[in-house]
Amino acid sequence: MRVIDCEQNTPEWYAARSGCATASAFDRVLTPTGKRSGQLDDYAALLAAERIMEKPAPGPEQSEWMRRGQELEDEARDWYALMYEPVEKIGFCLHDHLAAGCSPDGLITDGLLEIKCPAPHTQVKYLNGG
Repeated sequence: MRVIDCEQNTPEWYAARSGCATASAFDRVLTPTGKRSGQLDDYAALLAAERIMEKPAPGPEQSEWMRRGQELEDEARDWYALMYEPVEKIGFCLHDHLAAGCSPDGLITDGLLEIKCPAPHTQVKYLNGG
């Protein structure tokens, strides 16, 4: 794993992930059952175009809950570090051999930290086992 030291959502971060299959869009490569996604051809074309153009394509519009999660991420990371272990904030991780990577919310002793801030109705579904 190669770590690109940059702030997320900056021009450097977008450049680092341009042309790479990312964890947040991996459902466009494989389905949860391990089958080829119906979106794979379009996603592969998008990644190829990013490589040719040497710049990322515009991303999807963020929902209110995604923006809220970004606003609360630093506080959530601090709480995790206080309760469990230190967290190293990083920008983008590239796979050593594949054009693939991820933007975890931090590095911890045994791996990556991913923080979620679901919409209230989604949280209720989680609490109900759904």
